[in-house]
Amino acid sequence: TLGESVTHIGNCAFHGCTCLASITLGESVTHIGDSAFEGCTSLASITLGESVTHIGTGAFARCTSLGSITLGESVTHIGAGVFSDCTSLASITLGESLTHVGGGAFRGCTSLASITLGESVTHIGDGAFSECTSLASITLGESVTHIGAGAFQDCPSLASINFGESVTHIGTGAFARCTSLANITLGESATQIGNCAFAHCSSLANITLG
Repeated sequence: TLGESVTHIGNCAFHGCTCLASITLGESVTHIGDSAFEGCTSLASITLGESVTHIGTGAFARCTSLGSITLGESVTHIGAGVFSDCTSLASITLGESLTHVGGGAFRGCTSLASITLGESVTHIGDGAFSECTSLASITLGESVTHIGAGAFQDCPSLASINFGESVTHIGTGAFARCTSLANITLGESATQIGNCAFAHCSSLANITLG
């Protein structure tokens, strides 16, 4: 348990602490550095204070026992690969202040079944949810404009997705090999669909372009 005087957790601070099972961050912590808890394979729960605004690249990567996490309302940035390969992560609640989901943020989270993005999210990074093999549905907020390359690539359980009216860009291979995806409706604002965006979506039967 970190005391109320701690404001900053540095890069790799607890990297590879394989016996660490839980941690409670004081309300004064605002910054969690890159790879701060990466490879903490016994970490099953973490409570983030409402003051946390920044979670760095790979901060919780390969925390294979982490089952759920709630991001406070103050979180504006989650870095690339922040929860990548957290194979037990089944649910996550994203703070309403979050604007950017980093590249590979949830890559390989094979237990994650559904996710709802807050209305403040505008950008989904490259490979953000790639290889989430249990992900069956996702709801995008109305503010999402950019879906990066490979963002949902290799999500074979993804059967439906609701595109907000604000989506303008769907990157290369964004939904490649989403073999359960059957229907797509894109809004009036969509201007660019990247190369191989829906390649090998073998169940895709209907698409409506705005």
